[in-house]
Amino acid sequence: MNEHRDYKLFKDLYFALLDNLWNKEPNQRGQLKGLKRKVYLMDASVIPLCLSIFDWAKFRRNKGATKLHTVLDYDGCLPVLTEISDGKVHESIKANSFSFPKGSVVVIDRGYVDYGWMNILDSSGSFFVTRSKLNMKYSLVKSYQSDSLESGILKDQVIT
Repeated sequence: MNEHRDYKLFKDLYFALLDNLWNKEPNQRGQLKGLKRKVYLMDASVIPLCLSIFDWAKFRRNKGATKLHTVLDYDGCLPVLTEISDGKVHESIKANSFSFPKGSVVVIDRGYVDYGWMNILDSSGSFFVTRSKLNMKYSLVKSYQSDSLESGILKDQVIT
């Protein structure tokens, strides 16, 4: 269906959105405006593909897919890193190929929880924020007060 559409529509839309993002004031962080560190958001999306057309993209028995791994710069919500992989590549495997500047904060989902990689982040002076896995074994070092009703933060803890 898109073969009958003029590509200029998509090109113009892309550049209009990009112009809108670039012309925002820097550091539009909302509730994070007090944070002085560089924040990166890391996630992956499975892109379904028709297996009969893209036979190289075998994902499941009768499904095709590829995966888009993206790192966004929180300040502008623009990608600073993107990588396309086979749909079967797990997020924690791909995470090892990305590095971050010292002092930056990387926000990741549970799919990226890989303690070896998190140790590399910590050793290189980067920080990470994630949700814990249900079966995670840890020891509590320190708890901080949190107003969960106002902030939405249930717990703020340092763990090992």
